[in-house]
Amino acid sequence: MRRLAFLPFLLLAAGARAQLVWEKPLAPGLTYREEVDRVVPRVIHVLRITPASPAVRLTIEPTGGAINEAASGPTGRTTVGQAASRSGTLAATNGDFFVDVAKGWTGHPLGLMVRDGELVATPNPRRSALAWGPEGVAFGKAEWKGTAGSIALGGVNRAPGANEVVLDTPIAGQAIGSADATFVTLRLGETLAPTGKATATVRSIGGRNRPVEKGTAVLVGRGAKAEGLRALRKGDTLTVTTQTTGFDWNKYDRVVSGGPMLVQDGETAIDDEGFPADSFVKARHPRTAIGRTAQGDLLLVAVDGRSPVSVGASLAELASILRRLGCVEAMNLDGGGSTTLAALGLTLNRPSDGKERPVANALVVRGDSPSPVFGPLKLVVPATVRDGDDARVVDAQGHPVPNARVLWSATGAVWMDQGGRLSALASGTGVVRAAVDGQVLVAKVTVSAKLPRASKKSE
Repeated sequence: MRRLAFLPFLLLAAGARAQLVWEKPLAPGLTYREEVDRVVPRVIHVLRITPASPAVRLTIEPTGGAINEAASGPTGRTTVGQAASRSGTLAATNGDFFVDVAKGWTGHPLGLMVRDGELVATPNPRRSALAWGPEGVAFGKAEWKGTAGSIALGGVNRAPGANEVVLDTPIAGQAIGSADATFVTLRLGETLAPTGKATATVRSIGGRNRPVEKGTAVLVGRGAKAEGLRALRKGDTLTVTTQTTGFDWNKYDRVVSGGPMLVQDGETAIDDEGFPADSFVKARHPRTAIGRTAQGDLLLVAVDGRSPVSVGASLAELASILRRLGCVEAMNLDGGGSTTLAALGLTLNRPSDGKERPVANALVVRGDSPSPVFGPLKLVVPATVRDGDDARVVDAQGHPVPNARVLWSATGAVWMDQGGRLSALASGTGVVRAAVDGQVLVAKVTVSAKLPRASKKSE
């Protein structure tokens, strides 16, 4: 456990509190920033990660712990908030786009995913990706091909297409396929790397959807491509080969995909990468992005949208935000209802679905939680909230906890900024939450009609 040297939050105001900014350190090498622009209006959330800090580590993980799950059962997805609640997690955001639930299998990211050197999902060659590891970070695009003996593979850890063979490894959770699919279970003791070779032995042939056990893999094929599977026999030995080009696997062991690229060489550079121009690229939506500064810091950015307090951003606006924050390279991630940023037990943005959407994978910042400094705490908030009311956290003696140590969030009919200021969005009910050193305090409130308190002095 580490004790942090918390600095006072930064508050900038212009044009009668038109623009507000707070910065709050979460751990050595990890800072949270909120920007509120009341003119656009727009709310921006930023996690700044210093990769050189030994106290934090950025990973990419499947949120549900497994990739393939039946649509009639577990979905293979959970929310960013649930992923962020796991032990050793400081913060998290959503990652790549994923297969739509209407397709029947919902935990598979649409682009390249590599977790600690393990190939989890194969790339979409049109889409950008970010690779990182002990020797830095790199943005780029990747291509993949694989074989199992003489059998060409179409991908890994997903359902095969109508005329395709795929390989499922233990991270898949289960091997999946339609009624006409052929299944071959292999003994495979090695982790499947983005590029490499492994020796496998046929253990069994036939069966249907089943768990992929540790030390095994399952070939699943359909159509004419499955004929090679039906020719295999128990005990046959196969060499499984994978080749992923586009990144140096001696330097990088983690990859998240998304797209399109937003910033290159410090300039806005948007190639639609197959996304619809009018409805996706030019329209304003909630957005999530990742960028690299000239100093080597990584920024995870979430822009709220589809709400009275934040309209979202077009991709050009998102690129401008990332450049202003100091990014010289940046890439868009999944957005819309998927956009989520969580830290220290709270979801800090306002997901546009009104609740968090289960997603396929998450960018997770791991590290020790801050050491508690205060004893029992109390959240003080008006039982009936109106515009301009304040919330605060006090200790057992009634002394206020410095706002720099408090993270705030609110749901329902109330919104709040990181200064603890409350805004009534509509009459109804809401929930206010505060996190201090890992302690999460919750208060339910009634929200009155929206009545501005213009006479209240700004802090």
